[in-house]
Amino acid sequence: MNCTWCKEPVGALEQHPHFQQPMHGECGFRSIAGSVAHIEHRCGCYVQGSDENDPPQMTKRQAARAAAIAWTNWTHRQ
Repeated sequence: MNCTWCKEPVGALEQHPHFQQPMHGECGFRSIAGSVAHIEHRCGCYVQGSDENDPPQMTKRQAARAAAIAWTNWTHRQ
């Protein structure tokens, strides 16, 4: 099956148990937490006129992994 978020295949050990649809854990997290720019308060939610989203050179899964890492880094700074 393919991930609902990134459309890449979900391996048997990659399926997150909290999601009913096929989804990688980091993709599920990204779908809820937002982009790295959002986590770092650089997106339009925090900076008027900002259009920062996921970097265009990243796949959706790479961006999801980056968001999970950014969240971990951000929470450790608090």
